[in-house]
Amino acid sequence: MSELPVLLFDVQIHLKNKDHAGQFIGGIERVCTEELLRLIRSGYYEIYLVSSLGDEKYIPILQKNIPELSFCKTFPLYVSFAWWALLIRKPITLLIKILSQTYVGSYNVLPFFRAFMLKLWGMGLKPSHEFEKIKSRKIIYYTCFNIFPLPIVAQKNIIKVAMIHDISPLRFPDCSPDVFWNFFMLFYSFAVQADYLFFMSEFTRDDFYSCFPVACRENSVTYGAADQKFHRYSEVEVLTVKRKYKIPERVPYVLTVAASSKRKNVDKIIAAVVTFRERNPGNDTVLVIAGRIVEQEKELLALVHKHADFIFSPGFVADADLPILYSGTLMYIFLSSYEGFGLPILEAFQSGVPVIASQLTSLPEIGGDAAEWILPDQQEKLAMLIKDLTMNCPKREKLISAGEKQARLFSWDKHVYIAPNPNHLALILPRTSVIMQAGKGSAQYYRSSTETISRRQIKNEVFHHHGLPQQRKHH
Repeated sequence: MSELPVLLFDVQIHLKNKDHAGQFIGGIERVCTEELLRLIRSGYYEIYLVSSLGDEKYIPILQKNIPELSFCKTFPLYVSFAWWALLIRKPITLLIKILSQTYVGSYNVLPFFRAFMLKLWGMGLKPSHEFEKIKSRKIIYYTCFNIFPLPIVAQKNIIKVAMIHDISPLRFPDCSPDVFWNFFMLFYSFAVQADYLFFMSEFTRDDFYSCFPVACRENSVTYGAADQKFHRYSEVEVLTVKRKYKIPERVPYVLTVAASSKRKNVDKIIAAVVTFRERNPGNDTVLVIAGRIVEQEKELLALVHKHADFIFSPGFVADADLPILYSGTLMYIFLSSYEGFGLPILEAFQSGVPVIASQLTSLPEIGGDAAEWILPDQQEKLAMLIKDLTMNCPKREKLISAGEKQARLFSWDKHVYIAPNPNHLALILPRTSVIMQAGKGSAQYYRSSTETISRRQIKNEVFHHHGLPQQRKHH
């Protein structure tokens, strides 16, 4: 009987909480956890857990908090360099760090040297002896959210696979310059080093290729799904969670789940709820905003405090409580300007809740005909829809039924059947890096392949109220 192929699964995104790895799971971590658990159950691979940033010491903590991961071994990625390479790297790394702290450096200067930097970081790398143990087998390295580690890139027999959820840091750069630069290099490394790319939606695939047309054309779209714990809960369970987060017990509420990000348009949801309350003085419906609002969001915090009598922001909601909070709401509002997949829509559908959502980016692709679609700046329309779904029971029931049906189209079993199914990847071979294919220096590479994403270009490409920008299709 032939040996199973080896899957090196990067769990670095789970290790960012270090001593609390695996305790607080939200957003992309939830998606990555579901992927990993389903792959373990599938029996497709012998799975090793990898830390792309060298944080292997926290993997046992992750395994303790997610016991099913204890069946996986840890694969250490030891990195060492020749002395001459270290001498070269130190001053250049310091220069990069200084430049990345400025907008000019991170948006305009450093991207021009991106291919050179990927070459530089790999110079003088000493091979790791760990790979000797598995070198005779088919090896796939799979990452969801971190740059390919140097020891992986150096091994020519490893198939490098990445799952791309979205490129929001490039489209909505509301982060510091150095964070933008790190994300730019992450996506660029996927573009030029990956042998196969998976995307969470067709929108994300098209968006990625519009920024990085040099990326490998071997790709698939594979949708995620809501966790099975999102379903209808009893009134007693809902009341218990409302008490825990100090939400008024006997009044109906509208829910939105959003971390601090301007693209989530929480301020516009608040404005619509204020309008709804002013026009319906006898209605005591409140708004619940689940997710931390950071101190830097001063205007949003001011709005919440101003309307504290009917807007409640409980902050972080525990993973076990969030599905119950969904289940008890009158409706779910998701007004984001940019999403690569839009998992909260499916979570609301599966919880038996009607949804009002932004019609931009990937959301209509996921929600189909099962939601009420609006543009983020249509606050008057949103206020009317809130009233309609509060008082129109037949319409509510129709949307709930359509949403539950739509949610059943998505499953993690379907997702894992595509990504990364060994049968699907059987014919994929490690490619020669696009960086090396340029052959005659970086100038030829830049002229013939990809554009530098400047800050001005990003601003011009931010999605406006008329809908999506024109983008090329890549299949």
